Amino acid sequence: MHCFSMYNEKKYEFRHKSGLYVQILPKKGFRRKYAYLTTKFGSADSEYLCDGKKIKVPHGTAHFLEHKMFEKKDGDVFEKYSKTGANANAFTSHLVTSYNFDCVDNFEENLNILLEQVFVPYFTPENVEKEKGIIIQEINMYRDDPYDVRYQEFLKLLYKNNPVKIDIGGTEDTVRSITPEILYNCHKVFYRPDNMCLVVVGDVNVETIEKALDRAGLPKYTDNQIERIQPAEPEKPAGIRSVCQKDTSCPLFAFGFKDCTGLPREECEEEYKKEKYQHCAMINGRRVLFGDFDMNTNVCMSNPETRRIIVQSVADYCQVQNHIDYIHVWLSDGTNNHCECEACKKKVPSDWYVIMMNEIDEELTKRGLDSRIVFICYVDTFWAPQEETIKNPERFALLYAPIKRFYNEHYGFEPDMSALTPYERNHLVFPRGMAANLAYLVDWKRTWKHDTFCYEYYFWRAQWYDMGSRMLARTIYNDAVNQ
Repeated sequence: MHCFSMYNEKKYEFRHKSGLYVQILPKKGFRRKYAYLTTKFGSADSEYLCDGKKIKVPHGTAHFLEHKMFEKKDGDVFEKYSKTGANANAFTSHLVTSYNFDCVDNFEENLNILLEQVFVPYFTPENVEKEKGIIIQEINMYRDDPYDVRYQEFLKLLYKNNPVKIDIGGTEDTVRSITPEILYNCHKVFYRPDNMCLVVVGDVNVETIEKALDRAGLPKYTDNQIERIQPAEPEKPAGIRSVCQKDTSCPLFAFGFKDCTGLPREECEEEYKKEKYQHCAMINGRRVLFGDFDMNTNVCMSNPETRRIIVQSVADYCQVQNHIDYIHVWLSDGTNNHCECEACKKKVPSDWYVIMMNEIDEELTKRGLDSRIVFICYVDTFWAPQEETIKNPERFALLYAPIKRFYNEHYGFEPDMSALTPYERNHLVFPRGMAANLAYLVDWKRTWKHDTFCYEYYFWRAQWYDMGSRMLARTIYNDAVNQ
């Protein structure tokens, strides 16, 4: 047994002789006590290997098993808990099934009920058949819940093959195919102590819990190996957008990103290098993630295929999100991270950026889309293009983002054109002060005389240097007056 002390708390951990992993957090003086008994068997475990034998079970089996563990030969487990004054519940997730109770008194008796409930199954053709109707009714009830529908549709968009896209309860057809034999087999494989964990919190005695586990006659430790089988999952999401009509007080939405490789970092990076690194900016002779961080990595903008991928992605997004008026297309964050290949060095980044904006415009026009694009004057693109110009100004708006400005100065300053410096790739020295920053905006306006607005950082750091924010309030006012 291990005892860990931290934050004036003690946590006891040990592996019972049955293989059950136990964690106990004594809370002296607490009235209520809690116990959770969890098995690593969830809705995603629909296919697995046990001792080399491949087994496939209907979707919803883990959830069905959770339901049936409350019914015993001598009656309903909830009635036993109610007699001892305990509250009991359970849940099934994609990865686990967990049973719990909380009580003020009779903790040891309630723990015995929990152990018997989980480790002693009782399934008959009659009670399994009866439960099918109850679970199907539950599934249909959740189909009317906008929050649950949103979550399920979201998973279906992300995953093509992974079983997490299937409702935890399964489908009406899979539920109807579940039999007592399937439940007994799953219980034997997954409801064994070495695949489970007991967590207890409250004013409890560690030795009392150990003795209760010894008396419970838990199944003996087994060497049978369980190997979950996960289907191959494509890198791209199964879909992009889904809309459902439900009665809600306000619209609900979900968005996310898919990371399904499941590979160790080294393997993942090798796979990424083969397919993606050819598009990364070359820095010091290497095409890698800049600072090991994709958001800070620029691309090789002289590569037509790289630009084509970006253009198509932007156009696809505009086509799906055709209700959005303005879509921002920026380069990466970070500095001194632009491509140093011979082709890219022939033009400043702003020239390549404008070329890509024109290609986006051509693709959107070809698709008959009227989405407007915001491009940005920021970091490397603070230096205006030297050769290229936007061909269709009506499509675009320029976003001016002077990240190095001072917030004790405002836009009313006269631009200091002498502060303009030549662009030096990956050796940037940014202008300081409002007059110098405005000079770069004026330089952009040599070729861009159309819609322009500002991105400001008023509450990024400036407020910490201006207690009470009176100076900052004055700056914001003057900015609004002088823009």
